Amino acid sequence: MPKLFPSGAKPGQIKAIARLIKENEGSASISALSRKIHQNIDELLPLLDACAMLGILKVSDAHVSLTEQGRKLTQANTDPFIAKKISGIEPFKSVLSILKREGELTTMELSELLKERGIAMYADAEVNAVLLKEELFKWAILFKILKRNQKRDSWSVR
Repeated sequence: MPKLFPSGAKPGQIKAIARLIKENEGSASISALSRKIHQNIDELLPLLDACAMLGILKVSDAHVSLTEQGRKLTQANTDPFIAKKISGIEPFKSVLSILKREGELTTMELSELLKERGIAMYADAEVNAVLLKEELFKWAILFKILKRNQKRDSWSVR
């Protein structure tokens, strides 16, 4: 099963983490970062994993540091960069591939096709579709990767 983008991560949190680390001269310990943002380490680790998958941070041992790209992002509009990066990370990568091949699909249809590829966020089909929809709203709509037809509850590529 491919590694999925952490579902708990939110775009605003990623931008905030990058800014905080930059303010701390580009690096910080995970425990210090946890204290600074008032979030326990169990909640922070998926967020740091998301930042690393996007190429914004490097995580090693108990320390995080901004990558060169992460430094640039704190000075510019991050949306085009994140849109490009997120498009290459699962489940978004497969969603784009499926929609380019199949055209417009409902959330449930998309969820089932992803499951056939071994990509699922949850075992129950209905819960999995709800989680997929949340992630697509949070990332693919915000960063203008996908369009949504609300009446049909369907998705298509922009």
